[in-house]
Formats: sequence, structure tokens, C-alpha cells
Amino acid sequence: MVLSGLSVIARFTSRHLKKSSLAISDWLIIGGLAGAWVMSLIIIEAAKRGLGKHVEVVGLAGVRELLLLSYIGEIFYSISFAPVKISILSFYREIFASRFMNIATTGISIFVVM
Repeated sequence: MVLSGLSVIARFTSRHLKKSSLAISDWLIIGGLAGAWVMSLIIIEAAKRGLGKHVEVVGLAGVRELLLLSYIGEIFYSISFAPVKISILSFYREIFASRFMNIATTGISIFVVM
């Protein structure tokens, strides 16, 4: 998570140094990074509550809590990685400005959103 945070900071720093405006890909990557942080915190909390231990050690009530945390984590996984993928696609669109790339990234973005 540290490397992903540093890479986003470096991305914004380079935009600031070049005095260029922020693009949609920059805003989407912030949303994806926030979702990834939340997902990491959910996994850490699940590990504190006994993730990876035997059922006999955790107990049935603990297993129920772990399943709930796993369910919430899956929701955040689905939500947080879509902006990252769309951010990368829109970044490709900025770099390779051609008609073919516009059509390709639009088609893939539609597939990612579905």
C-alpha cells in the first residue's frame, strides 16, 4: 500500500511540476486507492479476529464475523478496482491519442463497468 500511495503522490507531483491540469484518470486513481486502503484495513481486521486459524480456535461466532468481513471485503474489491482499471484506460487514451485507441478504450471501459 505504501508503494501505491507513493506512486499516486509522484503522479500528482509530476502534474504539478509540469503545470498541467488534472485529468479524469488522476481523480479515478484516488478513488481506487481509497478503496484499496479500505480493503486492506478489512483484511487486517479479519486477521486480528482469527482469519487463517482453525474453526475450533475461532469459534462459530468468530467464523460468522469473518464471513461478514469477507463479504464486505469482496464488495470493496469490486468497487475499488473498477476505478483503477478505468483510470489506466483513460491514461492510455491520453498518451495514445488516436481513433483506434479511443474506440478500444471505450469498448474495454464498457466491459469493465459491466
